[in-house]
Amino acid sequence: MKEIRFLKINLSVGEISTLEINPDLIGGKKLALELICPSDPLSESNMLAIATGPFTGKKGIPHGGRFAVATYGIDGTRSVSSTGGRFGIALKLIGYDGLLIEGKAKDLSYISIDGSKVEILDAPYLKGTNVSECKKSLSDGRSIIACIGPAGEMLSPLSVILFDDSPAGRNGFGAVMGSKNLKAIKLSTNEVVNDPCLECPVKCEKRLNDHWEKAGITFMKHIGDKETVRKFVNLCNDLGVDSLRAGEIIEHLPKDTKELLDLLKHVQARPSHVHEDPVKDMMDTFGFCAFSYGTFKVEDYLTIIRKSGFDFRI
Repeated sequence: MKEIRFLKINLSVGEISTLEINPDLIGGKKLALELICPSDPLSESNMLAIATGPFTGKKGIPHGGRFAVATYGIDGTRSVSSTGGRFGIALKLIGYDGLLIEGKAKDLSYISIDGSKVEILDAPYLKGTNVSECKKSLSDGRSIIACIGPAGEMLSPLSVILFDDSPAGRNGFGAVMGSKNLKAIKLSTNEVVNDPCLECPVKCEKRLNDHWEKAGITFMKHIGDKETVRKFVNLCNDLGVDSLRAGEIIEHLPKDTKELLDLLKHVQARPSHVHEDPVKDMMDTFGFCAFSYGTFKVEDYLTIIRKSGFDFRI
């Protein structure tokens, strides 16, 4: 197995380096959690680790583009979130298995990664922009972007990071990124990166039914019908807000972004814990998509893992 290659960026001093990591740590959730150290969540020393798995982007495997993000969340606890989409695939195409970000930029900035060219660029013009506005400003036709919205900039406990269109971080990960004066991470590649769900060999519930609308009504009990839930989720995503958590505490559809942000100003952090589930941990470590579970069984995943040369057991 080849070494795992990470890009490490210190925003405080502008230092950019690469790390070769022991492949025994595999990747994804297991690796991301291994790389972070106890820190005040809003301090310069707090690490933000983004780790793909061995199967992120691998054709013929139900991966959904899955990768993991870990940090010490807004409540001060060790936290990890798995998400999917195109960002992790693009990162691997550029030549990195993950990112490790520490420090704090002097002014609002974004990271640009274009092959071997890595830059920390000033971005005062992005201050206060919604996710859609930020992405539009940075997009150039060959880029995939992770960014925070106004919620992350105001250090809200409900803030998330939007990786392409996929949110991550149910413990204020957007606030951690915002505390670093980091608005966005821009990946640029000449290769076409498609929605991984369109190329997935498994016809899972995410694509075959209204899973997200049903989940929304379950968790957002006060918001209303499917259409209202959809509007609420879109509003939250554009502000960089955890829609499921916000839906638990907000009793009506805010009329605009300002009203939603005002409602969030008084929300307090609540304890968060890394839950131990051997099957989910395996999937999040290797980069399997959670929605494939049920169609695939545990032994199916283990067969793929072992055929790929990993000596892994649950």
